[in-house]
Amino acid sequence: MVEFALVLPILILILFGTVDIGRAIFIYASLAGAARDGARIADLQSQVSSDCLTIANMQALATTYSLTLDPKSLVGDQDPTQSSSNWTVPPPGQGYIYIWPAATSASPPGGGKACDGDGSTAVRTGGSPVSVQATFNYQPITPGIATLFPSGFLIRTVATESVIQPIN
Repeated sequence: MVEFALVLPILILILFGTVDIGRAIFIYASLAGAARDGARIADLQSQVSSDCLTIANMQALATTYSLTLDPKSLVGDQDPTQSSSNWTVPPPGQGYIYIWPAATSASPPGGGKACDGDGSTAVRTGGSPVSVQATFNYQPITPGIATLFPSGFLIRTVATESVIQPIN
């Protein structure tokens, strides 16, 4: 009985660690799928001047966690695959969507939605790449792991597609 009392905390720690790793893998797989679908939508010819459909679709796919638009994902942003200086760390337990090149304007004319561009300028042209990055600040629940990562750790995935050229 004494041996069981000594081994039980270690077994419980292993169990919770396994659950934490499973949660992290689930979130990564879900983020990767959302980024791929977001890139597929952003490359449509109808989406060259708006990010609204891409953002709405990615948020709908993230059913167990929160995804919102990255504050830096605006017209004139930088390619997320080239530099880490443009990453924004989301709050713990939340995620950000970063689209490049972004159609989103900080203050769209005519009182449009925040995910709209000016509606007249296509920021993505046929054949050009579009990248969608999804970043999530993962918070472990296992006591030992949570102590090692008090502010969580980032799970990040990027998907890139080419904008579909219109058929003439």
